[in-house]
Amino acid sequence: MESTEERPNHDELFKYVLTQPNTAKAFLSLYLPEDVRSLCHFPTLRLEPGSFIDEKLSKLYTDVLYSVETVQGEGYIYCLIEHQSTPDPMMAWRLMQYSVSVMASHLKNGHKKLPLVVPMLFYHGKIQPYPYSMQWLDCFDQPEQAARLYSQPFPLVDLSVRSDEEILTHPKEVAMLEWVQKHIRERDMQAWINGLIVILDTGYNKKEQLEVLLRYLLHNGHAQNFTQIIHHMANQLPEDKNMVMTIAEELKQEGRREGREEGRKEAKLETARAFLQNGVSVEIIIRSTGLSREQIDALRH
Repeated sequence: MESTEERPNHDELFKYVLTQPNTAKAFLSLYLPEDVRSLCHFPTLRLEPGSFIDEKLSKLYTDVLYSVETVQGEGYIYCLIEHQSTPDPMMAWRLMQYSVSVMASHLKNGHKKLPLVVPMLFYHGKIQPYPYSMQWLDCFDQPEQAARLYSQPFPLVDLSVRSDEEILTHPKEVAMLEWVQKHIRERDMQAWINGLIVILDTGYNKKEQLEVLLRYLLHNGHAQNFTQIIHHMANQLPEDKNMVMTIAEELKQEGRREGREEGRKEAKLETARAFLQNGVSVEIIIRSTGLSREQIDALRH
């Protein structure tokens, strides 16, 4: 007859045994890849606390995580041991996802370089042998392309070395973005606005796109006279002249409204400061100005 006494489940036994430092050292010495094992300074082996683990991921994994310093005296290696009794075709991806989380936590703790994270799967399921690949790249629909992509530098679009001549040969939608963001920090917009007009004159004339562009120029560009810039653009884009001027006027009105609202807010803050200096209670200040308690509290600091 089967005992009714409650028995520990697989995870509990796994965690109990593998969280013992001597057992963990023996396990890792036995199963770590040789090139990684030779880097480990095992006297520094340390079980990482649960707080180290990303909270969202901790609900998905039954892991044991150890850190160990390298024999060179700098850098860290993390050994992540995941226990499973049921095969999972995406396990390699899950281990990679968890490894990245460990790396992110390492950086949050003040380190400047990423550590090596060695994910390991401890499997004892009924299906023999383990049926799925432990190469995370095999989780992609195109594993060969993924292997090439993730083993080389990522694509870089560096506008700081992109010539104006090259930008002007690009499709107009891309050219507009590149031209504006390459030149936006220059001291005078007048020096580069004609290049933008050339791009816009190729037919980039949807109202919402022009509105986003003009808003961006207004808030980020440097110009002695933005109104003059707008009129110059309008005159150089006769088909879009009315649209450019209409959008510019709308933005001008919007700016005036924002200015008035900012002025009213500042007046309320000044009133609140005066009330505080004269010992008026916070409750009265809230009713009188409409400011929040948090805004008033901030004035005290």
